[in-house]
Parts: sequence; structure tokens; C-alpha cells
Amino acid sequence: MGYSGQVRANFPYTALSEGVENVQKTRTVMADDLIRRASDMRDQISKGIGDFARPKQYERLRAWGELAAQFDPDNSRVAEFNSGLDAWIEEDMKALNAKIDKVIWPGHADNAPDKADELSQIAVEFLQKEENKRAEKNIEVGKVLAVVVTGPWRVFKKNLLGEPIQYNLPILCAVEYESDKDLNVVRVYDSTLLTEEYKGVNMAPPFLGATVGNSYYMRPSALK
Repeated sequence: MGYSGQVRANFPYTALSEGVENVQKTRTVMADDLIRRASDMRDQISKGIGDFARPKQYERLRAWGELAAQFDPDNSRVAEFNSGLDAWIEEDMKALNAKIDKVIWPGHADNAPDKADELSQIAVEFLQKEENKRAEKNIEVGKVLAVVVTGPWRVFKKNLLGEPIQYNLPILCAVEYESDKDLNVVRVYDSTLLTEEYKGVNMAPPFLGATVGNSYYMRPSALK
């Protein structure tokens, strides 16, 4: 009664039911996608990523797993991923800690320039000033703890006549960040310091800048 036209009388109920079903399907798809991404990230970590990225990626894996569970609490793929995540992180962190424990802070290289101790102190002061600039960008500022000279002066840049116009000095630099305290680590940067740039420049400070190559963690106690 009260029904006319071509539309089925049960259409509102059917449409609502289908809508609810589609919402659940969407939630399942989103949960599956998050777990797929998280699984890919976990595989990339296992294959090897930089030391500094690992703790942050652990947090991201947990966040994605939790979000996937919110989308689809009964998803078996989500449950399987989350149930094994803590154990996997523990094993990966164990391997990372073993690697960190083996790192030794070296002395100056045998072929380092004369007055390497003086150069290292100048380098600490210069690099701390560079580090302090991070505050302008609201980035955490570290404390430069130590520098060792790992080799001789090298030509970094030449002019069109093939004459040296800039030198670099290879170093290792240890920097402490408050955010790393819980990990009991400091960061080590394999770097070079750059002299000023002009014809006839000396192999000596003042330094104009720095380049960074490899980087890794080490224990603060290894600096002593």
C-alpha cells in the first residue's frame, strides 16, 4: 500500500545493506593495503637500510599495523602481521645492537697531516657552529663530541688550468643527539672538511663547508 512506480518497495533497505557491505569492503581493502605496505617496508629493512632510519621505521610499522587493525579488526592478515611484529623488531634490533657494539673509535690516521690534534679541535668548533644552524629550521641540534683525521689533505676542486683551488680533509665526526639517548648511541659521520675556494689556497683552515658520506651509530663509551 502506498507504493507505486517501478522502484522496489524494499529498495531503501537493500541500498542501506549494500552500503554497509561496501563500507566494510573498503575497510578491508584499506587494511590489506596498509599491511602490504608494512610488509614491503619490513622486507626492505631486512635487506638493509641506514642505521639512523631503523628506529623510525619500527615506529612506522607499528603505527601502520595498529591503523590496519582499526580499519578491519577481524582481518586475519592484519592479525598475523601484528602478532609477529614485536618479535621481528626485537631480532632486528638485536642485530643492529651487535653491529653497534663492534664499532671502535680510531685515532688519527698514520698519514694525517701534522698537528692533527689541532686540526680536530678546529673541526669540532666549526662543525658545532654548522650544527647550531639546524635550530633555525626547528631541527634538533646535536653536540659535536669528537673529530679524528682519517687521511691527508686532498685536492677537491681545480680550475680550468688544472690548478688546485680547493682542498678537503677526510675526518670522522661523532655527534650526540638527545633523541638517541634511549638507544645509548652517538652518530658517526664519515665526512670531509672543505677549505676556502680560490687559486693558491692553503691546505689549512678556515673551513668553508663539509661533505658527508657514510654514517652509522656507535656507543658513547667507545669514545673514551
